[in-house]
Amino acid sequence: MDVDTDKLRRDLIARAEQLTPLPAAVTRLAQVIHDAESSVEEICAIVGQDPVLAASLLREANSAWTGRAEVATLDRAFMLLGRARLLMLAVRGSVNARFQPALPQYGLAKGELWQHAVASSVAASVVREHSHVDPGGETLTAALLHDLAKLVLCDYLDLQGNEDRMRHLSAVTVERLHVHIDHAELGGIISRHWGLPASICDAISLHHTGRHDQVPASAHAVALADAVAHDALGEDHRGFFGLDTDVTESSMEFLGIAPDAWDRLIAQTQQSIASML
Repeated sequence: MDVDTDKLRRDLIARAEQLTPLPAAVTRLAQVIHDAESSVEEICAIVGQDPVLAASLLREANSAWTGRAEVATLDRAFMLLGRARLLMLAVRGSVNARFQPALPQYGLAKGELWQHAVASSVAASVVREHSHVDPGGETLTAALLHDLAKLVLCDYLDLQGNEDRMRHLSAVTVERLHVHIDHAELGGIISRHWGLPASICDAISLHHTGRHDQVPASAHAVALADAVAHDALGEDHRGFFGLDTDVTESSMEFLGIAPDAWDRLIAQTQQSIASML
């Protein structure tokens, strides 16, 4: 029976937009943080309106601070963490539980989607450090959310009996073949529906595009962070699908990262995530 691809796409988008949005405080924080003219006072005022968010950020700041004095105020926490890390941590606390279920359609056990999300965000920070083109602080949050749409697409993929064949293909190739949309494009739709800044949405939606004049540095950084995270976590966390090596190589070239830096990217990411996962 022929598949109505237009209807399938509409159904997927409608399902994606039904995902519970981020808390209002987190969405507002994202918008203010990406406003270069916003002040520390404005940012801390938003965080202070959410006791759970405020407590988690203070806890994170204290865990990262090696000084003797306790970090007891939000403005001090902000100064220590910086805008990019502050936003990533706020979003991370809001999506943690959503990323925990197993996704057997992707070959992922319970918790592995979340582990890859965290590792990708860490890898994005490492990539940004090595890049000759600054992809921007939004890369950390975009990398954390880059696989978000797999939570929707998994219910539409039926790959039973074809798992071995899938290992030779990338996830986006299989998604486009079966449901005519991939997790990058659908993830961009979800993040826009949530009201996240356009720079984060673009980095998510374009991170599997590869060579293209319109692809921002942040999307290249997310693509590379995705690949680095897969290697840093090892084969057991990779799921059914292979990596798109052409996109990875293209992103490294765009960001000015030499191929011989690959092992350093992996090692630094592994060192950073060792105490987190």
